[in-house]
Amino acid sequence: MGISFNTIISIVELAVYIPAIVLSFLACKKHGFSRSSGWYFTLTLSLFRIVGSGCQLATLANNSTGLIIAATILDHIGLTPLLMATLGMMSRQADFVNMSTGSVKISIRLFRLVQLVMLVASICVIIGIESTSQDSLTSVSPWTYAGAVAYIAAYVAVVFIYAKMLPYSDALPQDEKILIPAIGVALPFVLVRLAYSVLSIFVHSGVFLRTNSGSTLVHVCMAVIEEFVVVVIYLGLAFRLHPLDQFEQGPIQQRPWKARQGRRARRRRGGYEYDNAHNLGPQQY
Repeated sequence: MGISFNTIISIVELAVYIPAIVLSFLACKKHGFSRSSGWYFTLTLSLFRIVGSGCQLATLANNSTGLIIAATILDHIGLTPLLMATLGMMSRQADFVNMSTGSVKISIRLFRLVQLVMLVASICVIIGIESTSQDSLTSVSPWTYAGAVAYIAAYVAVVFIYAKMLPYSDALPQDEKILIPAIGVALPFVLVRLAYSVLSIFVHSGVFLRTNSGSTLVHVCMAVIEEFVVVVIYLGLAFRLHPLDQFEQGPIQQRPWKARQGRRARRRRGGYEYDNAHNLGPQQY
């Protein structure tokens, strides 16, 4: 049996994402492993793609439904770390804007809401694919449709946050201004990747059938390449930007709502830690 195009794609993805996961680890080591860091999610996406490609290659020896389902789930929920990575880059930008302007332009609550929508999208897609696996891999569950709608909503929110920060680009330090064009270039690629997932869910036939029966060329041009490009952009940022110290990190980057110890410490301090020039209290967020 000859090597299929899907097999070639899986091999290429392994060749790309194995170095990418190493670089993502180095980026996280430099900037921190906080989930508010976009590089945590380039690491996650790289892991998803390595495991997904491994499942795809494993079907050569054992063409089981379980392996196909695993590869399909990882293919769809890869949108979550892609969007989360983008949101992480913008959280760095938003904190600088909030601190530099002396007022809250982008609220923590908005970031939390978008993250929640992305999480809901992932859960819906996983439940949807699992629920249809008993009948047919070519059917689509209402859960999967709900996940696609949630992904669309999350992307719209990400674009809204980006657009809302554009007027305050001058508030960024000179070294951080590269975030604006970098995210601006990445967003259209994320949109194409999102469009592919949405079409593969709502159309789910012909070239948009993602169960090893659709168009490999469309998959490469609308999903694989887009993810490659976005990961390269964000990893490039990782080694271009300097790591932020505690006085440069605002509440969005610090994710204070995720740490009980952080909450207790803030109660003792009576607020967030900022330098004297950027003293914004927690009540403003």
